[in-house]
Amino acid sequence: MAYGGKSAKRILPRLFKYLIAYKLLFTLSITLVVVGVVVDLLLPWISRDIVNNIFIGSISNIWLYAVAILGLTILHGALFFLRDYISGLMSQKISHNMRLQLYRHLQDLSYSFFDRVDVGQIINRITSDIDTIGNFISSSVTQLLSSTLMILLISTILISINVSMALISISITVPSIVIISMVFAKFVRPIFDRRWVEQSRLNTVVAESVSGFRVIKALGIENWAFTKFQSINKQVYDLSMRSEKLATRTWPFLNLIIGVASAIVYLYGGLRFFNNEITIGDLIAFSMYLGYLVWPIMSFGFLYADYQRTSVSAGRVFEALDAEPEVKEKPNAIELPNIKGHVVFENVVFGYDPNKPVLKGINLEVRPGEKVALVGVTGSGKSTLIKLIPRFYDPQKGRILIDGYDIRDVKIDSLRRQIGVVHQDIFLFPISIRENIAYGKPNATYEEIEKAAKIARIHDFIMSLPEKYDTIIGERGVTLSGGQRQRLAIARALILNPKILILDDSTSSVDSETEKEICEALKELIKDKTVFIVTQRLSTLKLADRIVVLDDGRVVEDGTHDELIAKNGLYAKIYESQILGSRGV
Repeated sequence: MAYGGKSAKRILPRLFKYLIAYKLLFTLSITLVVVGVVVDLLLPWISRDIVNNIFIGSISNIWLYAVAILGLTILHGALFFLRDYISGLMSQKISHNMRLQLYRHLQDLSYSFFDRVDVGQIINRITSDIDTIGNFISSSVTQLLSSTLMILLISTILISINVSMALISISITVPSIVIISMVFAKFVRPIFDRRWVEQSRLNTVVAESVSGFRVIKALGIENWAFTKFQSINKQVYDLSMRSEKLATRTWPFLNLIIGVASAIVYLYGGLRFFNNEITIGDLIAFSMYLGYLVWPIMSFGFLYADYQRTSVSAGRVFEALDAEPEVKEKPNAIELPNIKGHVVFENVVFGYDPNKPVLKGINLEVRPGEKVALVGVTGSGKSTLIKLIPRFYDPQKGRILIDGYDIRDVKIDSLRRQIGVVHQDIFLFPISIRENIAYGKPNATYEEIEKAAKIARIHDFIMSLPEKYDTIIGERGVTLSGGQRQRLAIARALILNPKILILDDSTSSVDSETEKEICEALKELIKDKTVFIVTQRLSTLKLADRIVVLDDGRVVEDGTHDELIAKNGLYAKIYESQILGSRGV
């Protein structure tokens, strides 16, 4: 759902719900605002009395007035501090809870959401967008109340001093300041929109550059990568400067309005003074109150600009929060019992774009404990097929059964707990080796972790490290070789003891010697498990009891290695190309 135009009107009530969740803090903040406004407005009135008394030569109460001003000034400072502290506290609490809510929801979303949304946009939504929302909710609401109260009380006081002076000054200042502030807000919103887009692109470039720095260095394109970053960074800078220039150009006009209004007040008020209609204290107090009136009026324009910026941020956050997972768990979903690993695809049709199917009527049965290799040219649908088993995606037609259960009828976590996946691109977290192995089973014992590592043939290497299993590894396992990363991933899958194991091209990025070692480790891992192996490497194919060949989203061949070679079909051609490739022909 996009939040723009009329739908943006729904944002304010929704934001307000986050504020009223902290009723006590909100009530206290409102109380401090009201008391603070009253204290602020007492100072000019006391100044009026002081000037009037001095003007007529009465200074008997001058010390009392001085003490009152000092006391009100101290009270003003204390109230200002408390109000800001409570606003900041509410801002942090709102941001904290909203960030948790969004992160939790992101965990529940399907793969398809992350296929569509750029990583930089996700980072922006969960960081800067939520900070913008938190600041607006906590501070802008109290500022709105403060400004409204100030305008009403000051206007009343000005009228009580002199009606004609009040009408003249208010008719000049209020419309002018409102117009300038609204014009500023109108021009600044599109800048905020564009800046957010560029900031998201900048975040994406940084994430890509950090995770892909090896490729950048290997290709010698550091200058190209820097130029790309520099270009987007310049866009962010230029847009930020445009908003700053708009703000700085606004102030001279506001100062001019204040100056004109003050000149008129003193000119007109001076005439009223000489006609004995007002006192000199009234004139000074009137001028002070008029000065007090400027910021509350201006703040409406800035609050409107803040709202425009916040509505953009809130729209993006709510768009993510309102995103429905395409893979949904049924309300009456059942717990999948311990399975044997019998997997059946019945006329399965699936496409990332429903109008462009990748899998076209897949019918396939894999019996418990069977090891099946999925082979085919690039784009044939191998990796897509295995993504359907843990319900990363749901097929548009057909169904998938595990031990006779339609996987859409069972609880997702009970399904995925019994399926292990070893990907080609291994992601290791920047935590200890022990925590990485036990990531899917945080309560795993040391003995379980060690056993998994031994079967995966990585235990001896771990024990050679100074901190052994407590060794911290870098993001994406940068301190480890490709084979070591793969074996850690195997250990991570093994500790879950899944009945179904998916190996998605898990040996394609390592050399042949390392592949042999990994295959030896896999022999231990796949015992008594149903295994799907996506590969075209010959040594990995030897792990399979059966080979299923896909082409253009369909199963075109199915059998053992010898049977398919004898058919002299697509598999035989793929096998022959692999043999020739391994010989360097």
